[in-house]
Amino acid sequence: MIARRILLTGASGGLGRVLYHSLEHAGHQVLGTGLRQAISPLECLDLRDRAALDRVVQTFEPEVIIHTVALTDVDRCEREPALAEALNVQTTQHVCAVAAQQGAKVIHVSTCDVFSGLEGMYREADIPDPVNVYARTKYQAEQIVAQMPSALIVRLTFVAWFVAGKPAFPAWLARQLQARQRVGLFVDQFNAPLSVFTAADWIARLLDAQGLYHLASERISRWQVGCDIAKGLGLPLDLLDSVRLVDAGLFAQRPADVSLCGDKLAQDWQLHTTWAQELAILLAHRPELTNS
Repeated sequence: MIARRILLTGASGGLGRVLYHSLEHAGHQVLGTGLRQAISPLECLDLRDRAALDRVVQTFEPEVIIHTVALTDVDRCEREPALAEALNVQTTQHVCAVAAQQGAKVIHVSTCDVFSGLEGMYREADIPDPVNVYARTKYQAEQIVAQMPSALIVRLTFVAWFVAGKPAFPAWLARQLQARQRVGLFVDQFNAPLSVFTAADWIARLLDAQGLYHLASERISRWQVGCDIAKGLGLPLDLLDSVRLVDAGLFAQRPADVSLCGDKLAQDWQLHTTWAQELAILLAHRPELTNS
């Protein structure tokens, strides 16, 4: 393994904070940035400020820039499309521009939501067809990164105990059930989730990869994911209700089945997993959960 100088954007986020430690553990020199405040050892940086990003890159001279920054609140993206464009597209433009000047490789973290959700088990050759502002801006960002030499784009969805800007699903689910609150889970929405710990580990292993890869476990419904997490935490399953997307009244449209096929990654890099394995990893890292 060759140690590299890596600039990690969004290192205070749900994926970024775990990825930061995975990269450091692998022996890389990592500079992590966060948007609002410096969280030791991270550096405060708003990627919309091109001049500020230039200064960081010129000082640190990264060989690789891993870009995880995004506004992932789907309904907020729909309500504030200009903000979604700035945080999801403009930041990517700036990252690619400074990477080109520096001669740095770009690794971009994207989402399974770029697909329409009408089919599921999407492969890398399938054409994205976003159904909401969040997904459209993420696909726009992909198209920018794809023009960079030796760039890597990874699509995935992950489950974590902490995410930035919104409640993390497992922690929220635990709090609701501990408080004896009923919880509705979608029986008709599917993806192929990784634990955030596997997602970070795999990205750290893919520094030499190029092109596009889907990082995935196996197709599973949001209902089953929630039931499995609740069962693993010893929480009551009788408080879980099955609901359908069409009945949820969500502000932004959601794709129904954005499960990804990970065969290409397994074939090229021997990286593969199952939901059972991901659940075990997630539960092994669970924090102390309270209903406070």
